[in-house]
Amino acid sequence: MVDELWPEYAAFCRIRQQSKSSGICDLSRERWFYPTKLLALGGFLVSTQTRYMPPEDADVANYVTLMMTRDRVGDSDLKSYIPIVCLPTRREDANKVLRRIHDLHDNGRGLGGRNAFAYMIGELVDNIYEHSRFTNAYLMAQKYEKSGFVEVSFYDDGMTIGRSLREAGHDCPRDYVAIQKAIAGVSAKKSLERGYGLSSNIKLSTRGLRGRMMIVSGTGALESWLDDSGRATTRLYELEETIYMLQGTLISIRIPYPAQEVDIYDFTG
Repeated sequence: MVDELWPEYAAFCRIRQQSKSSGICDLSRERWFYPTKLLALGGFLVSTQTRYMPPEDADVANYVTLMMTRDRVGDSDLKSYIPIVCLPTRREDANKVLRRIHDLHDNGRGLGGRNAFAYMIGELVDNIYEHSRFTNAYLMAQKYEKSGFVEVSFYDDGMTIGRSLREAGHDCPRDYVAIQKAIAGVSAKKSLERGYGLSSNIKLSTRGLRGRMMIVSGTGALESWLDDSGRATTRLYELEETIYMLQGTLISIRIPYPAQEVDIYDFTG
């Protein structure tokens, strides 16, 4: 089973909380970063202009610098990762970034196949552009062949899922309830149309690819996976505002690598 993602987000929150009191983001004792923690941290540093103290471990410090400063998705030497990349303001301009993700992961080979991988990434990016009204949006991806998984993370500083649904007229005063409704197919579009993006992505990532997906938005969070018996499992969190709340939405997916090819129509709609 792929390791859980929540501890990575919780670790970011502890770093952020400490930096608010000290005025500097102290990473000196950090021993490693996965995309979930580093992408959330990068968004925080950009939005607050907080300085950070680099990790004492030289390899980790070099990795952080590389991930945070190389917004160059076309580099031929980026074989196993995509550093923190800003999504452009317009959806039609995002194709260059998406092509880099597909190239990095060999068009989904070993990750459920071309159609499954394209659907998963495309739906998540479309949700950002359709609903968040972001000022900044980022993605980061890394392939860990020796550990046997891939992690892809998206973060935007726009409207939370809860606010998006409430503005569309849905009754969900608590953010974790809004996330729960969104993955059940409730749409933020002001119509009777149902929204299958997050719902299908949860099913595809967990039941199809046997991975794990986490959503953090406002004061709500959700993590979904298959347990050891193969049963779909979901954990909901109502977050303490002063420590764990997120301004915007973070979505992270971990998929075993390699993963067998799946038929997306078994998990969509």
